Amino acid sequence: IAKSARQAAARLKFTRLAFGAAGSAGAQLDLGDAEMVVRDMLEDQRTTIEWRLPRELLPKNRVKLLLNLMLLATTTIPRGGTIRVVPLGEGETMGFLLESNGVSARIPQAVEALVTGLSPEGGLDAHSVQPFYAGLLARDCALQIGFAQDGDTVSLTARAA
Repeated sequence: IAKSARQAAARLKFTRLAFGAAGSAGAQLDLGDAEMVVRDMLEDQRTTIEWRLPRELLPKNRVKLLLNLMLLATTTIPRGGTIRVVPLGEGETMGFLLESNGVSARIPQAVEALVTGLSPEGGLDAHSVQPFYAGLLARDCALQIGFAQDGDTVSLTARAA
């Protein structure tokens, strides 16, 4: 029961930051808090996180984008592995590089199109709405999401267009 309660609390904290209002317009969120919710939610026996971002405040939508990119990164390593997160640039204009490494790493089908804003033929569903939302956040932050694969490593970038 205690383990289930911890997992539920971790999911709730992550969801509030990644998808919630998180304060008023112009609010900033701490990357240290983001790291804690990412570790609590995503790190387990199969997946490890190498967080190399500085502890600083960033605009809330930039942090929400980072959390959504972390969810996308976990889908690229279905059997688990390592996700390394590093900054691209610094300060309020910081972008992100997420490198996922694991057995059978792959870029999920249709994710690249969804983050660019292309809505699927049948409309959004439970599987497509999160990458679509990540794309909305990226555009709001004036960042472009890119994907690349080299063997068992998938790279996700969010950088100035």
